[in-house]
Amino acid sequence: MAELYTAHAPDALRLAYVLTGDGHAARDIVQDAFVRLFGKLVGAGIGGTAIVKAVAPNPSTRHPSSNGSPSTTSSTPVPVSVPDVSGLPESEAVKTLAAAGLVAEIRYDPGASKSGTVLSSDPPGGSAMSPTVAVRLVIAPHPLLPTPGPGHEQDVHPLSSLVEANHQAFVGLYRDDTGVPVVVFNRGADPSAWREQLDAVAGSQRYLTDVCPRTHGELHEVQDEIALRVWSPNADSISFGAFIDPATCSVRVESDQLSAADIQALVDRFGTAITVDTTPGSHPELLMSA
Repeated sequence: MAELYTAHAPDALRLAYVLTGDGHAARDIVQDAFVRLFGKLVGAGIGGTAIVKAVAPNPSTRHPSSNGSPSTTSSTPVPVSVPDVSGLPESEAVKTLAAAGLVAEIRYDPGASKSGTVLSSDPPGGSAMSPTVAVRLVIAPHPLLPTPGPGHEQDVHPLSSLVEANHQAFVGLYRDDTGVPVVVFNRGADPSAWREQLDAVAGSQRYLTDVCPRTHGELHEVQDEIALRVWSPNADSISFGAFIDPATCSVRVESDQLSAADIQALVDRFGTAITVDTTPGSHPELLMSA
C-alpha cells in the first residue's frame, strides 16, 4: 500500500490544489482521502494499520533530512557551525553543508577560472548560524568536459537507460568534471546486487558509484510540490526550474528571480532536500507553470 500512495499522491495533490487553490487544504484533503482508503483496506483485511499513520504526517515535520530521517521545525533552532567548504568541488560542498543541516544557495562567478570549486561562503566556515538560513556559496564555473570521441554517447546510453528504468534502486546518473559517469543509488539500495548488470551494460565504459541518503521517490515528491507553487505567496510570478540533481542528492531550484523571502520559504518547507541556484542572469532549463 505504500507503493499505492507513492504512485498516486502527487497527482491527487495537483487535483486537490486545482479545486481548492490552497496548498495546505490540498495536502489535508489528500491525506484524509488516503487515510480513509487505507482504513477501508485494513478493515477488509488487506495490509496493516501502520501505513494509515504513515500518510498523515505530523505537521511539524519537514521533508527528509540529509540522513533520510524527517527533520522537525523547532521554534528555537540550535545554531550550528558552518563547515569550511572552501576549495571543495560543488557537489561535495553541498553535501557537506547538508550533513550539517544547512542548505546551499549557489552563485557562480563567471570571471573565475573553470575549476567547479567553492571560492567563498557566506557566512564563512566556522561561523555559528541558524540551520533555517541558507549558506551562500560562490563557485567557479565547471571545467568544460572532454570532447567525446566517436561512439561515446552510445557507450553511455545503455548505462543511463538501466538507471532511468530502475528508480526503485537509483537516484540517477551524472558526469563528474572529468566526464566519467557516476551512478547514484537510493538510500537502502544494495549496490552489490546491481554490479553485474551495471558492468554488463557499461562494457568498456568506466563508471563510478555513489549512494544518496534519500531516494528518487522522495526527491520526486519534493519536485512535484515545488511545481505546485504553494511554498510562497510570490511563487506564481517567478520563472524557475526544478530538477532532481543526482550529484548533490537534492532538488535543484534555479532562478535569479527568487527573493530572500522566497529562498527562506523554500528552506523552511523543504530543508536540505533542496539546493538553490540564484546566479544573476541564469535561465532555468525547465519552466514550471501553475
